[in-house]
Amino acid sequence: MKKIYWFFLVIMALVTACGSGPTDTGPDYYPPQTRILKIIVRPDTVAPADTATITCIIADSTNKRFGFYWQFNEYGNYGTPVGGIDTTFEGNHVTLTYSNHIKWIAPEVNRGFEFGLWVDDGSRDSAAVEGTFSIFIKSK
Repeated sequence: MKKIYWFFLVIMALVTACGSGPTDTGPDYYPPQTRILKIIVRPDTVAPADTATITCIIADSTNKRFGFYWQFNEYGNYGTPVGGIDTTFEGNHVTLTYSNHIKWIAPEVNRGFEFGLWVDDGSRDSAAVEGTFSIFIKSK
């Protein structure tokens, strides 16, 4: 009876270890092969209706063509992105570019905004990486 008990315990330990392992391995895990090194906003403070240029600097190990998904306007007036394709991505309005930079025209408000960015090489064997950046709008 003791042998059956120990055999059962060993089998259960193996099943538990295999089923609850880390989520960053296995056939469904796609590791990011790209890193966002920094996001540069110039100027980082703009007046209403002025234009800022946002540039994403990445490090890549796959050397493929990238899509840059810039999320500027989820709710309300978040300004106007220039130089990309306006689309809807998972319920959010984003601007897609195949370049690492985009221009943005500030709305007529006096406050700061925080935005999102996703970079994806389009391959099935890697995950998109994401970052955030802020722009402050000053009064004229």
